[in-house]
Amino acid sequence: TSFQNYDGGQYDVLVDPPQSVVAEYALNETPDLQIGKQAGTYYFNLNNLRAPFDNANIRKALTYALDRTIICEKVAQGGQIPATGVVPFGLDDENGKDFRETNGSLFTDDVELAKEYLEKGLEETGLTVADLDGLVLLYNTSESHKKIAQVVQQMWQETLGFTVQLENVDFNVKLDREKEHDFDISRAGWVGDYADPMTMLDLFVTDGP
Repeated sequence: TSFQNYDGGQYDVLVDPPQSVVAEYALNETPDLQIGKQAGTYYFNLNNLRAPFDNANIRKALTYALDRTIICEKVAQGGQIPATGVVPFGLDDENGKDFRETNGSLFTDDVELAKEYLEKGLEETGLTVADLDGLVLLYNTSESHKKIAQVVQQMWQETLGFTVQLENVDFNVKLDREKEHDFDISRAGWVGDYADPMTMLDLFVTDGP
């Protein structure tokens, strides 16, 4: 692997080493590990063109049920900051102020609120918790994506009472499935191309770039 080549002295620099290596090096404060800043956001798409995610309260339930601090500190372990909106810290608005700081947190981790949203959503749709069993979380092949997906699966099960299935596919297959809206939930992420909040917001403009 790339890390074995780096560890064996064949490579001088390795970008994006395995998550387990990052965690070990961070714990041991190994000087080889240098974590730089990156304006990006890791998130999950909920396909709102199909049930049950055509219901806003059910989508909110899944959002509020996650403990992003645990995901960042105990799973990702690479110095990530819990996301409270799609635009990360470090991108200034038109007034030169940090967009995320100015706009504040758009949500918090709140399991009780998540349960309330789920109850409302189920009442509105006529569904039961059991009907949500079998929803599939799609992610592309990666050690870190798999671990995050497993923890997210557990959080939703413990807080909301249903179990999603995990499906691992090649990255290009995932992209094709997303373009065709052939998924329930899919892992996603974006790193900004330029230093402006629109580098993230453009992702959610209909027919946008």
